[in-house]
Amino acid sequence: MECGSTLIEFVFSIFLFQKFCFCQAMLVSKYLKTSVIVENESVRIEPMFTDPVIHNQECSQLCTRDYGCRKYMVTTDITTHDKSCYRYSDGENCVASQSELSNKESVFYRKLKQSDGTHCVNPVGYYGTNCEYIIKDCYNGKDYNFKGLSLSYVKPTNKIFEVLCDFNNGMTNIQVRRSDSVEVNFNRTWNDYVNGFGNTHSEYWLGLQNIFDLTNNGANFRLDIYLSGPGFSCGIQCSDFQLRRLQSKCIYSLQLRISSG
Repeated sequence: MECGSTLIEFVFSIFLFQKFCFCQAMLVSKYLKTSVIVENESVRIEPMFTDPVIHNQECSQLCTRDYGCRKYMVTTDITTHDKSCYRYSDGENCVASQSELSNKESVFYRKLKQSDGTHCVNPVGYYGTNCEYIIKDCYNGKDYNFKGLSLSYVKPTNKIFEVLCDFNNGMTNIQVRRSDSVEVNFNRTWNDYVNGFGNTHSEYWLGLQNIFDLTNNGANFRLDIYLSGPGFSCGIQCSDFQLRRLQSKCIYSLQLRISSG
């Protein structure tokens, strides 16, 4: 087997597709070059491991051997040319602080699919022997033993998208606002509110169409709204939550029943 790497243009040159074949233990992973997002220190995603490396491919080899690694970033110090490899457990994009990226060049790749031969280990939300299936929502993820709070892919109908899942209680977060992150502008157009916007690692709105797909798959949903700040917190729960779409496909109607608050 010949080992090496190939680089192929993908999506109008914005993304690059990179495939590595490693002969040891027959481990094969596919990686997609994606974005590095600069965030405040409190919001940055903590890497599982940080290792010095000689070249970029060494970092991809470390991530491939580590089933818990789902993305990696390589930084190169502009002055010393020293390289560091950061390995992360979830998420589509790399979220790093300004101090991590200062005076450095960086590249970031996320792992597309990886199976250990019996079940899917990457990415979060995929399951099956060869990662051929995707959970419908975060509650569905509990059926396949996904754990904790994690960014995950879901596929309620035909579209795959990323959400913040709390697999402990099956909660799918459709909107998150927080004051300690780089602010996302919520003063947006109607099309933005239909399609969704923001960053799933910090502030985002999932989008009316995505929420419609999630709540029209035959299950019963409850909408939980929580607000918190220094010295206060409050919340309300609404049962029988469903988003409906009228025939025009441009108008959505909300159905819910306030059950506690």
